[in-house]
Amino acid sequence: MKRCRINVIEFPDKIVFDNAGSFIPQSILNVLNSNKPSKYYRNPFLVKAMCELNMIDTIGSGIRRMFTFQRKKNFPLPEYEIDDENVSVTIYGKILNENYTATLIDELDLSLVDVYYLDSLQKGHKISKEIADHLRMLKLIEGKYPNIYIASKVAEVTREKEKYVKNKAFNDQYYKDLIIKFIEEYGKATRREIDNLLLDKLSDILDEKQKKEKIKSLLKSLSAKENQIESVGIKKSAYWVIKK
Repeated sequence: MKRCRINVIEFPDKIVFDNAGSFIPQSILNVLNSNKPSKYYRNPFLVKAMCELNMIDTIGSGIRRMFTFQRKKNFPLPEYEIDDENVSVTIYGKILNENYTATLIDELDLSLVDVYYLDSLQKGHKISKEIADHLRMLKLIEGKYPNIYIASKVAEVTREKEKYVKNKAFNDQYYKDLIIKFIEEYGKATRREIDNLLLDKLSDILDEKQKKEKIKSLLKSLSAKENQIESVGIKKSAYWVIKK
């Protein structure tokens, strides 16, 4: 045991743990490729302290669990710097590469090892030709080796999905329910308040004038056809209430 200080350095977008000593599994890939917990801990004091604070998994799968947790959050994986004398790990709390994040969102079945390779690429680390060929076969990268990068088309697919959801109109009942709930919550609603409630939720295919006409049609349906609400007052001072 080296009896050295454990340094924890906080940054706005990441946290770094640094400790003297060797890395028992020898490499991160050894950990990711194995489902067996380590038999040894190089710092029993740290293990005991972190177990008491519920900061690590007591069955020994903490590293895989940490990688899996970051992957599920679509954040960069923990980054280790390992040599014979020291081990440092950086945990990121922000997105580094949008294409990497979009890949994780779109490719839910990727193995943790493949995610690790992509993560290395997004951080500018060199990967072997064999690994690059493997990622290319999965259609995850573009470019000619060694000038390769995470496929941008994955991000495009993700953006198209977002655009589709935004452009796809909900059925009218969804908007009517929002109007009714708003009036029930606040007792009444002016046309401006209803516009503010719905304008950004209506399909982007419609321009602002068309959206306001849509809202007018919804109000007419709720009042004249369904008899659920009624207008009180005239012109700019008018507001809508639940009809008794």
